[in-house]
Amino acid sequence: MATTYEPALPTPRDRARLLLGDTGVLLDAVGARVWFYQDETLDALIEEFKFAEAVAQAADGLCSRFAQEPDEYQDEGGVRVRWNERIEQWKTLAKKCRAGEIGGPKSGVAGSRYATGKLAAPGVENFSL
Repeated sequence: MATTYEPALPTPRDRARLLLGDTGVLLDAVGARVWFYQDETLDALIEEFKFAEAVAQAADGLCSRFAQEPDEYQDEGGVRVRWNERIEQWKTLAKKCRAGEIGGPKSGVAGSRYATGKLAAPGVENFSL
């Protein structure tokens, strides 16, 4: 399973990661990136639901997942994480998505689908882009 993030936001998955805060900025104890979701999971949500609902579903999943963790964690290096603050942000994100405050990407591309075709003007033969 792959996990990627492109800051230029070329795909709906990258935009979803940005909204969820799942951009690979967090590092674990050995310096490896920490991800909340695999690419395949976000792609499946975006494929099944409209973009905003897919992000809301992902945010709901993070609330459920991290509600089971200790409220606060501090490692040996002094890094301190308070999950309850993040859970509130994900709840707010889900509400905004469902209220129509968060829209989908502006491109016509949805997930990994795209269309190609030929354009023709009247009287123009064998013209394509």
